[in-house]
Amino acid sequence: MASLFHFKQFCIDQTDCAMKVNTDGVLLAAILDTVAPTKILDIGTGTGLIALMLAQRFPSAIIDAVEIDENAARTAKKNFFASPFFNRLSLFHSSMEHYLLNDDEQYDLIVSNPPFFINSLKSEDPVKGIARHTDYSFFENLLKESANKLSKKGFLYLILPIETSKLIEKLMA
Repeated sequence: MASLFHFKQFCIDQTDCAMKVNTDGVLLAAILDTVAPTKILDIGTGTGLIALMLAQRFPSAIIDAVEIDENAARTAKKNFFASPFFNRLSLFHSSMEHYLLNDDEQYDLIVSNPPFFINSLKSEDPVKGIARHTDYSFFENLLKESANKLSKKGFLYLILPIETSKLIEKLMA
């Protein structure tokens, strides 16, 4: 039996995904404050939750989603095709770095619920480790490449723990 999480206009199948639907992702997509973006990028889409919620919120937006984990990318693609927004969603199975270096698009909105634990106890599950843990250079690349991909009025929204957000503030300074 599939592990389904139901929303107003779509369902998320979480089968074979290390990271399940969680409060962080739901809140990020629900409370971000921006004028209706036309082009959105979801970095580390996982099951596709944030991309789908933003497709529901912004009916004219085109959304690209990037996911490094093969199982999660396959699940996100399946979730996209099962939604009423499938024609506005594109999934790219790639690392963030590779995608951003090879993509010519400009985005009005870039969102991510990134791996944000730095120098902390890692999960014994290697897939969960990739989804939860990263290093300083990941955030350097994320900020640098996002700045290059944002339109003049674009925004980057991340959900981070306090400790990691302090690191991001330093990097942005």
